[in-house]
Amino acid sequence: MELGKKISENIVLCEDGKYRWLYSMSLYRNPTIFLLVWKIFFFVTLGILAFVVILDVIDWGWNMENIAEILQGYALFLLGMTLLVGAGYLIYAFMMGGRYLVLFEMDEKGVNHMQFPAQARKAGLVSGATVVAG
Repeated sequence: MELGKKISENIVLCEDGKYRWLYSMSLYRNPTIFLLVWKIFFFVTLGILAFVVILDVIDWGWNMENIAEILQGYALFLLGMTLLVGAGYLIYAFMMGGRYLVLFEMDEKGVNHMQFPAQARKAGLVSGATVVAG
């Protein structure tokens, strides 16, 4: 970050006329990213559950025993999904050093959100490893 006039504790007015500040979020203490990933998986699988229940009702009629079995299986799936998402998130947090670092840059056009280059490289390596792992 360029040196400039310090506006507040975190905000600096740089020589190019842009305000810049750094935000650091603890990946271990802030569950925002974990919850976002979990919600995505939840709603996708909820749609699949609805589809399966509809197919079951079409094939077998409104049989509560079948639907109860499907819901029980879904509950177990949610438990397993939560454990896997949690484990994956902890591995990601460890690989990123436990922090998510963001540099904000503001001018008259708006605010830019940029990940630190070192963390962007790490994130690229993590995504490449997941692609290779399948």
